[in-house]
Amino acid sequence: NTPSAATGLWQPSGVAVDRAGNLYVADTGNHRVVRYPRPFDSRVQAPDLVVGQSHLTARDRNQGQGETSESSLSAPMAVAVSPRGDLVVADTGNHRVVVFAAGSLVSHGPPAAALLGPPEALLSSPAGLAFDAAGRLWVASPGSNRVLQFPTPATGTAPIRSLGGNGDSARRGPNTLLRPTGLAVLGDDLVVADSGNHRLLRYSGLARSLETRPVADTVFGQPDFT
Repeated sequence: NTPSAATGLWQPSGVAVDRAGNLYVADTGNHRVVRYPRPFDSRVQAPDLVVGQSHLTARDRNQGQGETSESSLSAPMAVAVSPRGDLVVADTGNHRVVVFAAGSLVSHGPPAAALLGPPEALLSSPAGLAFDAAGRLWVASPGSNRVLQFPTPATGTAPIRSLGGNGDSARRGPNTLLRPTGLAVLGDDLVVADSGNHRLLRYSGLARSLETRPVADTVFGQPDFT
């Protein structure tokens, strides 16, 4: 059943924790992100902040408006907290990534500080986010069969690197992706959940590499890259 209280969630898809221990949840079905204050060391189970809606009981796509705005969300599927404390949201239904400055996370429905939204040919239905040690943002874009890297997401800059972009499962290899959804950074390595190809790919040393079109060097879940 659809939750009726401000504390309810509907199809949550992603979580992130900031340095203070606050938990952010991508509440996908309610078109919002909610924050739970330090839930791991207290009994508080109610959110104290909502992003993407003007108040905690609202749950309309794009706040019930026909178009997107700097404070609205549509089916967000992933969240991440940057090294500087900014909240980054994969605004999946709006085919963009939204950055909310740390200083704005004090009242409901804050406006975005930056919007990352290159053409849908590059960024389409973003579903995974991860920061590397240098503070660069990686975005899984299953709709375009790519993973994109943004150097300084708080400024709204364009992506500087792209992994994949082929999307032809019949030509699967170390340089192709099909509907990638999840990301993790392990030291200097990037791990991608290449969902459409039923495998995980590891790109070793990618965080320090300057290659513009890097290829994976390890595959998990399949006997080989093909």
